[in-house]
Amino acid sequence: MKTVVYISESTQMIKIAQGAAAGGKIKVNDCLNTAFPPAAGEIEALRQQKIDFLRDLWCSHKLRTKEVRLVLGTDSALTKRLEVPVIGAKHLLALIANEFAGQLVEGVDYLFDYQVLAPRRPGNEDGGIILAGAIEQRLVSGYAALFSQIGVELESIDSSLNAAVRLLSKAGNDLHTFIGAVLEGDRIELYLFVDGLYAFSNKGRLAEQRGTPAAAVEISRQLSSMVQFYLSRHAEKEISAILLCGLLPEEMLYCDNMSQSLQVPVGVFEDNGSLLVKTGPAAQRRFCCSEFIYALGGLF
Repeated sequence: MKTVVYISESTQMIKIAQGAAAGGKIKVNDCLNTAFPPAAGEIEALRQQKIDFLRDLWCSHKLRTKEVRLVLGTDSALTKRLEVPVIGAKHLLALIANEFAGQLVEGVDYLFDYQVLAPRRPGNEDGGIILAGAIEQRLVSGYAALFSQIGVELESIDSSLNAAVRLLSKAGNDLHTFIGAVLEGDRIELYLFVDGLYAFSNKGRLAEQRGTPAAAVEISRQLSSMVQFYLSRHAEKEISAILLCGLLPEEMLYCDNMSQSLQVPVGVFEDNGSLLVKTGPAAQRRFCCSEFIYALGGLF
């Protein structure tokens, strides 16, 4: 069984999912939703406060210290969808580093990685499509050291975008072309999938207070921008649906209005059992999978 910890650097939210992926499905045993408490002080003092909070969290919930994966939500992570030739891993990482060269901060060391979106491009047997990523090495090392302080050994560190793409691509198999939107605090992240493959993503902020009609209008406006972006390039194919994640209970009432405004079915991301199997504590209480998109994606 794996434990996935999602941490958002911007909102300080923490979402944890325990389970395992097998046969294209996820067995979810338990989940936890919390956040770092407000903190102030010097950098070292803030770090110690995080260590103390995580140590208490692990002790009070008896969380595992092995087979732990971290999914990190950070604006400093760089991503790019690339079409690449069939080459060895070493040469592919060098190609990725070259693609990001103009975006890297001078004097900062980066780690590069990728996930395969499609082994080969449609109509071309010589290459494939990947989602490439670059992240500062000191950020990864810092989190590895932080968890080491509480006796937790990290198995891997991934980006929230990678995790979302893995989960949404499997959840949207029957939709083909759709938009996934994840709301977290005053932030919204939009993911566009075309013919079942991740194509584009965008981040934004909400100025209006969540749960209000004004915020619903703002959310609808950002969704409309993504719809228009898609139609400007693929006018011949309709968007099947827009899946919303992280909605507040009162915001679910606005889905019908959004559907009418956008002329696209808008609804909350839910699983009918085709992707998630709830066991243990997760099966005994209400578990809203749309609130744990990043943590669940980390289980794949």
